[in-house]
Amino acid sequence: MRKFSIDNLKVPKGLKIIIAIGAILLVVTMAAFLLVRVITTTADLTGLKQQIVTNCTDTDNGKVAMTFGTCADYTRKTYSDTCVLTGVREPLKLQEWFCENNTCKSEIIYCESGQACVAGQCIIA
Repeated sequence: MRKFSIDNLKVPKGLKIIIAIGAILLVVTMAAFLLVRVITTTADLTGLKQQIVTNCTDTDNGKVAMTFGTCADYTRKTYSDTCVLTGVREPLKLQEWFCENNTCKSEIIYCESGQACVAGQCIIA
């Protein structure tokens, strides 16, 4: 009777390839995980970690045509009130930025009679 030995074990070539690929994937995954941990820890220690902004702010507190304002939200972009031209032979209109559902939105506003849009706000002409 033959003794069992690991050396006598026959493993199909396909299974060896699958095991080798699995081992490589495991090593790469662990290396990626460790790299992310190092980067995160370094960012924490150096103060480079960015704060996630979940609220929206508007410096003129909403749809206020006679005050210039800037809106900022979670996208980290800022949007400033501006005067825009929407048609030929029409006066400039105000693109007013404001917060809605914690996101910056804009609306085109006509300045009132006797006012004109200048530098992102309606002023008395």
